[in-house]
Amino acid sequence: MQQILVAGPGWLGGAAAERWARQGHRVWTLRRSAGPAPAGCLGLVGDLAQAQPSADWPDRIDHLVVAVPPSAGSESGQPYAAAAAGALALAKVLGARSLTWISSTGIYDRHDGRVVDESTPNDALASPRVRTLWEAEQALMLPESPALAVTILRASGLYGPGRDPARRYTPTLADPDRWTNFAWRDDVIAAIEQVGFAAPSGSQRCFNCSDDHPLRAGDIVRALHGAWPDATPAPASGPMRTSNQRVSAAALRAEGWQPRMPTVLHGLAALGHVLQQPADAKESGQ
Repeated sequence: MQQILVAGPGWLGGAAAERWARQGHRVWTLRRSAGPAPAGCLGLVGDLAQAQPSADWPDRIDHLVVAVPPSAGSESGQPYAAAAAGALALAKVLGARSLTWISSTGIYDRHDGRVVDESTPNDALASPRVRTLWEAEQALMLPESPALAVTILRASGLYGPGRDPARRYTPTLADPDRWTNFAWRDDVIAAIEQVGFAAPSGSQRCFNCSDDHPLRAGDIVRALHGAWPDATPAPASGPMRTSNQRVSAAALRAEGWQPRMPTVLHGLAALGHVLQQPADAKESGQ
């Protein structure tokens, strides 16, 4: 039995916490305001940036998992970076062996369709969202304990039960040639277990967590609706908010991780959509 603390028990973190509780682990969840804990878990209330363990907290934990999204529209990464620093401090106080931080492949912020991996230079720091993600990751690279393993998982577009991306892919899509990247929720949870919980003591590692088979948006529309969109890309009227990049998860696969949903089309089929062509015929072959 492991003792696990999940900060941010939302759509991803809550599902992970419930899964681990069902497996027989002892699981606590931490949220900023009072609310029901996921099934089988013990709920805690506190701000991760300045969490102070009290009597109802565990004396120690094995793993700390943080699935807290960055503040939308924040002009500074400092609040998110403060949460990262707080997570490190909390992991030290509770004697955690591992800290897994869920970040985003949005940190690359590419718009030219290029392949990105963990070695891709970050040159998009003018964007507030990218700067928020980057500053938090940098804060995590200063561990409070040499025994603590820190793992950053940069997840692509999260989807799964209760979060269906199909409604965004209609025959009137503005830019069918834009590359898209997805990660099925349970595949991200499996990555936390495989590379986060099992990380070598004192290591600092970063992985892209994506199904590793980018598809053009038009391919998704064609699979859902039977025809390639005839719309033309809308002219840019300001800074692009949607990335156009192909995420490589080769490093994560090299650790033995294999996604249950190898493409978003497999995931859409699992969510109940009847696709016009077999899912395996639509992979990009990057």
